[in-house]
Amino acid sequence: MLKSTSILLAPAIAGLAFAAAPASAEVRVLDFAQGNYCRDGQLCTNNGDIDQTYGDTADLNVTTRSVVDGRTNAAFYYERGFGDLVGVIFAGNGQPTAEGQIQFDAAEGFELSLLSFDAGCFGGNANCQSFSYSVFVDGGLTGRGTGSTGYPGHTTQPLGTRYARSVLLTFGTGENVGLDNIRFDIRPTAATPAVPEPATWAMMIGGFGLVGGAMRRRNLAIALTA
Repeated sequence: MLKSTSILLAPAIAGLAFAAAPASAEVRVLDFAQGNYCRDGQLCTNNGDIDQTYGDTADLNVTTRSVVDGRTNAAFYYERGFGDLVGVIFAGNGQPTAEGQIQFDAAEGFELSLLSFDAGCFGGNANCQSFSYSVFVDGGLTGRGTGSTGYPGHTTQPLGTRYARSVLLTFGTGENVGLDNIRFDIRPTAATPAVPEPATWAMMIGGFGLVGGAMRRRNLAIALTA
């Protein structure tokens, strides 16, 4: 009797647990394959500046830029030459001290985690055999490091930030480091536990009553046979 009563309670309890569970994440990749997203919708060619609308979706805003000596400019596209990557974003376009920046801002009700990115060096130049990067989550610095670009190939830099509304990735050194295949998760923010519907409350209360009644009958049966 107790076993069958527990089964009656299971749907109500499971419903509550489901309401509180976080939503599943969707893995996406921001890549820089050639397309019409440079210079106000023109086809991207080498050194073309990347439009600020590239990568935007209903649940995400992406901002790309170069920063040189405190001045902000567009970030740039290049097709080949950065190791074995095909299509990259790079900073500066002639400015060896330029820093590239890619910022992800989730829409209201969403959050994201930055997973990894690929980095390559242009032409095997000495100043891009390694690169530096920083990660800011919701405006606070959470990670900083360096990595090899792996010329003539490329390397993948893992990140795995915590979920947040905003993540900023900065990278250098200089214009000869290019990034591609920036991977991230985006998901609706975790649901708060739902207030049970009246019918759910009734089912739970009725189930607990059945359990209590079964336990009393069992105890009485044990007492009579003792």
